[in-house]
Amino acid sequence: MAWKQIAAIPTQYDIWPGYWVRFETAGTSNDINMATDATGGTLISKAEVDDEGLFVTTSSARFIPHLNQTYKVSLYPSEADADAKTNAEFSIDNLEPIGQTDGTDNIIFGENYDTLAEAVTAADGKKLLISTAIASDSTTIPSTVQLEVILGGSLDANTGEVITNNTYPEAGSYRIFNGAGLIKGDFGGGDLDVAWWGATGSATRTVTTAAIKAALTTMAEAMAASTDFSSYTMCFNALNYEVNGAIPLSTGMHLKMPAWRGGRFDQSAAEPMFYSATFSGGVFTDNLDQPAVTNEANHITLTNLRIDHTGATITGNSPDSSTAWDGVIHFVNTSKLRVSSVRVDMHAHNQNAFYLKNTFFVYIFEYSTSCGSSFHGGYGLKAEGLCNNVLLEWCEIKGGFERGYSFDGTVNSMDSITLLECDAEGIDYTSTSGNQGVGTAVWCGGTQ
Repeated sequence: MAWKQIAAIPTQYDIWPGYWVRFETAGTSNDINMATDATGGTLISKAEVDDEGLFVTTSSARFIPHLNQTYKVSLYPSEADADAKTNAEFSIDNLEPIGQTDGTDNIIFGENYDTLAEAVTAADGKKLLISTAIASDSTTIPSTVQLEVILGGSLDANTGEVITNNTYPEAGSYRIFNGAGLIKGDFGGGDLDVAWWGATGSATRTVTTAAIKAALTTMAEAMAASTDFSSYTMCFNALNYEVNGAIPLSTGMHLKMPAWRGGRFDQSAAEPMFYSATFSGGVFTDNLDQPAVTNEANHITLTNLRIDHTGATITGNSPDSSTAWDGVIHFVNTSKLRVSSVRVDMHAHNQNAFYLKNTFFVYIFEYSTSCGSSFHGGYGLKAEGLCNNVLLEWCEIKGGFERGYSFDGTVNSMDSITLLECDAEGIDYTSTSGNQGVGTAVWCGGTQ
């Protein structure tokens, strides 16, 4: 809504020198700011009346107060009274700015308030519209507030502060969360956009590792309090995302890119792109060396993703320093994993594209790998440990030409792995531990 002049009040007909005026949301005691003109560029919380009955700023500049919502006005005999909101000479409630006809009584404008908490209180049962940066103070936004953040607006959680958002934000693919504090809450379900945390992606491939991790930290917080793992999907809507470190995925995370965009992740570090991790207490903690039946990462979905691993050969251990990295996509102790329309391009030698260990109930559909003609070593898919109820369908799996293997099952039992209509070079079902290492390949091309 546009900023409009306030309606008539007694100071327009009489002189109240030295008095102070301030405004509140109609029907409440929630303070709102006034603008000094119709642009809304300068906002102040109170104003003094000069010797001629006109309002002045602290620099003695005269102005007419402008508001953008229904309001209550109060006049106080001193600045101290105005600050304390005591001894009001008068208060008039339920006024409208002159010319307000656009039916915005149920819209609360965040820029009218000093903090997010004040705006949220005023917006209960209404729409809260955020058009500028608004400071936080560890606030909960309940589901009874309809939140809309337009381009240029943001919720800023400072260090040590927590914004708990329990309503779904209406926003485009731009940043709406700022600051070093924590964003959490159930978000009312629905798709989330990684751009809201600043991972906007671009043709120039700006590094967005920290922003992606911040977005997934929020998602993990929501998952920790949810039993419906189908409610949340993190969308990557830009063309390219440059990352320089491994991204942890925990229970309930669904990641996808729009199929028609052709976007991709470029991993420049000698680390995996994604790996399975549990989540606890506001930080990611690895779970790569635990028994598959306890503390596992479950219900993870990857859809329409292309990963271009441009970094050196993956080396080193996972952050818990107990398990060596072994794939661009690295899942250990994971169940109910679904991968569809995912491609991994490899450029370094002796590197695996996809690594599974101790995984159960896995469905991989239209997964493909690519590597240069001089690439040697590595597997398109390597599986170890107890991998049961794993189905690969319509996949094109290629490893390095020197080793030739696409699928490696060398440890423990893998008798429940099925390849259906896959083109998989050099399938190796061997088992060095003496357990049964044969799976099933149906209507598959390639060699075994």
